[in-house]
Amino acid sequence: MSAGKKFCIGLLALGLVAGWGRVSVQVEAAIRTINGTGEYIMEDNETMKQAQDKAYEEAMRSISQQAAVYICGESRTESAELTKDEVELLATALVQVREKRFDKEVMADGKLRIKAFLVGDIDEDATEKALAEKVAQFKQKKALDEVKAKHEAQQKEKEAAKKEYNEAMRHTVTAMLADGEALQRQGKYAAALEIFNEVIKEHPSYAKGLVRRGECYVVMNKLESAMQDFNQAIKLDANEAECYFGRGQAYEMQGKKEDAIADYRKFLEVSNIVEHGEKITETLDRLSKLEG
Repeated sequence: MSAGKKFCIGLLALGLVAGWGRVSVQVEAAIRTINGTGEYIMEDNETMKQAQDKAYEEAMRSISQQAAVYICGESRTESAELTKDEVELLATALVQVREKRFDKEVMADGKLRIKAFLVGDIDEDATEKALAEKVAQFKQKKALDEVKAKHEAQQKEKEAAKKEYNEAMRHTVTAMLADGEALQRQGKYAAALEIFNEVIKEHPSYAKGLVRRGECYVVMNKLESAMQDFNQAIKLDANEAECYFGRGQAYEMQGKKEDAIADYRKFLEVSNIVEHGEKITETLDRLSKLEG
């Protein structure tokens, strides 16, 4: 049983057993009349208006609870989907107060007890319409929330799968690149080139693969191919420092002094001493000669 339904049954039982104390409900045509009372003991630092407002709130709470009993028990529209607060809020909005009066009573300790007496009307047809709209809104929101939750779960699954795939690919690419770099250090550039070709074929957006292949082309004096690889690598990752070092070498070998200096300076700007220590030293030497 839903929380809303339990709330409605509880209100009905409370109303039947307690008789709602000093309140009464009269049915006349399509207008339901509800009487409610509320009281408040006025504090020394409060004005009469403040005390009356608080007594009024208590009386309205009584009326709202009775209207909620009607909504739960006698309305033709199923209200079990709604929560206790939603039912009472709807009831409060639907009640039109047409009479109110206040009495005051001096208590034994000298304090004032303020009592509020309210008479309110609730249009049964308007209530049915408002309740039907509220329930429809609730169901629509519930359906939307379910779709949203399902979509979010699917997105999380996709993201997790993508992350797992990328991690596996990263390890694969790293291993392949390491093999090619080992051959490169041994001076076996043709063999290294084959591995770098495979890396680029499988992962064309991986800038490091293009850089390594470009380096092989520089050593093999295939400068046009080297320039293409370095330029593409920079498009993919402008912060890949070794792109600029490699392209600077290619420019220098072509006699393009100013372009070489610009790329060497860019390399120094984006490189770091931990990863590029040896090349930083070499770059400083090259700049000293080119600018000397």
